[in-house]
Amino acid sequence: MIEIVLVFHLFIAISMVISVLLQRSEGGALGMGGGGGGSAVGGGVVVNVFAGFIGSTTQVAAEIDKVLTKRQRASGLGFVSASGGSG
Repeated sequence: MIEIVLVFHLFIAISMVISVLLQRSEGGALGMGGGGGGSAVGGGVVVNVFAGFIGSTTQVAAEIDKVLTKRQRASGLGFVSASGGSG
């Protein structure tokens, strides 16, 4: 079960990187960046909402991972499943 959550966590991390790269630059990096020109007030709203959703999903996945890890340690199992090897 932990492996599934870790794979889900990996997909979330990749989505987070993509959403950050898609966000429009506001020119806050020491005057560099393409922040000038026009007033695109609603232009990046979808990307910002997506980034917020991915951030929330990251929090939820981390909490699920924490609970599953505590349960697994309490039952005496290591990272390896019960049917295979030591752990």
